[in-house]
Amino acid sequence: MMIKPRKLKYGTRVAIVSPSKGIAGEDYAIHETLLGSKRLIELGLVPVFMKNSLRGNQFLNDNPKKKAEDFIDAVIDDTIGMILPTSSGTNSYLMMPYLCNSRIFLQKMRQYKKIFVGYGDSTLINLFLYKKCIVSFYGPNLLCDFAEYGNDMLIYTKDFFLNMFNTNEKTD
Repeated sequence: MMIKPRKLKYGTRVAIVSPSKGIAGEDYAIHETLLGSKRLIELGLVPVFMKNSLRGNQFLNDNPKKKAEDFIDAVIDDTIGMILPTSSGTNSYLMMPYLCNSRIFLQKMRQYKKIFVGYGDSTLINLFLYKKCIVSFYGPNLLCDFAEYGNDMLIYTKDFFLNMFNTNEKTD
């Protein structure tokens, strides 16, 4: 039986993680990181950057354990309702042994009710969750779709996230 995540609510805290590249922490991409954050806020979500997510490409490439710690912390934190990678890239597979060998992570995975959205290199995480019978979503990350395309997000990206909200909740 597949475990389905809870619907989003306005004010849901979104853990921003960097399981692949650390582009979001590089000086040349900070404007995109800020724009992606702004657009999450405009959707009624609260971005929460995990402690290593903005440490840059070199640090994250050299420290897959730190990437895994951010992901584990996001899963353990009951105030987080969604996990969103900063970007795609390479090397998310290097953090997988840390996830697989973490008792607390595996225990929390059984209770997992958070939304995970990712694509590209993060597809490995989608597959891992699927093998644990947890529904995840193949979709945009912080820097792609949220931080691109001029003055607004693509309408299908906005609709995708708005459709994840609890429709019984009153909106402003």
